[in-house]
Amino acid sequence: GDYTLILDREFKQFPRVEGEEIRLAAEPAGMKAELAVPVINDRPYPERADDLLFDNIVAIDLGEKRIGFAVFSLVSLLEHGVLDPTVVGDGKPAVGTVAVPAFRKLMAAVRRHRKRRQPNQKVGQTYSKALMQFRENVIGDVCNRIDTLCERFNGFPVLESLVGNFESGGRQLEMIYGSVSRRYTFSNVDAHKAARRHYWFTAEAWEHPYVHIRGWNERTRTYSGRSKPLTIFPGAAVNPAGTSQTCHRCGRNALAALRAMPDDRIDVGEDGVVVLGDGTARLLVGADYSPAELDGYRRRKERPPLNAPVPAGSHRRGYLINVVKRNMRQRPRSEMSPDTTQARFVCVYENCGFQGHADENAAINIGRRFLERIDVDASKTAFRALTERREQASIATFPSGPKD
Repeated sequence: GDYTLILDREFKQFPRVEGEEIRLAAEPAGMKAELAVPVINDRPYPERADDLLFDNIVAIDLGEKRIGFAVFSLVSLLEHGVLDPTVVGDGKPAVGTVAVPAFRKLMAAVRRHRKRRQPNQKVGQTYSKALMQFRENVIGDVCNRIDTLCERFNGFPVLESLVGNFESGGRQLEMIYGSVSRRYTFSNVDAHKAARRHYWFTAEAWEHPYVHIRGWNERTRTYSGRSKPLTIFPGAAVNPAGTSQTCHRCGRNALAALRAMPDDRIDVGEDGVVVLGDGTARLLVGADYSPAELDGYRRRKERPPLNAPVPAGSHRRGYLINVVKRNMRQRPRSEMSPDTTQARFVCVYENCGFQGHADENAAINIGRRFLERIDVDASKTAFRALTERREQASIATFPSGPKD
């Protein structure tokens, strides 16, 4: 970097009356000097062999208060065709969410900023120095969580290429997650590449030792047959379409099924049942409980689940789409939960009914979408060749076998 000297001068301002005139006077109140000096670390670092680079992926869903993650084994995919999250020591899938405490301070600052009546509020919100500092803190916290997960599971991150549809503080979160994504995924903008090299100690890209990936045609939105070695930065990106709307258990997206229906008016049967192209869904519009039942939920500090069905009859597609959105993304059951009002994912299909954390569900879909791009045959060939090189290296190191 460059040598930089910053002189920050402070002044005290006050009005002064001189005769019939009012003058604004200022006087120096001090000065602070800051010197930024680039430091180069020339000490030798024992590098890991390239063939030990990342046998897992950590799929990341960037939420409003938490980030969801799901870990997938590349070796299990190549050897056994496994598309489910890997199982850790306690016998449970490596899926979960991680809180980002700095979000709370940022959202509080955004709310305070919005209460101020000002003509250039949007411009001020973007360039406010205080909000900029909060954003930098959140970016640092999010990257720390991602780096820690990747180190813990020996994997590289897979993120969505675009992040949006936030409930609160949307503009701020879009800027934050845009900066986070560019630290881990490809961007051809010079400023983004410089920031990525700065974060990764002058490195910019790595080639995975055995994973080959098929190309993605943005125009036709299809995967091409040609494959090439995977380049990571040190993460990868996937198309975000539908990852938060698809149930990872049954693989269906009720919103997409509704939009694919041929008619604009759709018949709904008794008990809110509607027949879609890929199954039968049950749609609910409210909670109808007796006073005694509501009192029980209040004592348990729980929110009553939806149970009032959409009235039977013919309804417009747009109305049913809004109902499905409210059914799929609901409030947490517990009133004590710090999550947002969209934190719980509920599958509306009758023969599935999965319920779980929305960020975890999206993370699993993100990971599977990335695995779909992998050319399994080419990757398997490269992995076998890599395994043979590792075995030969081990024999050369220990001619008579490993010793205790």
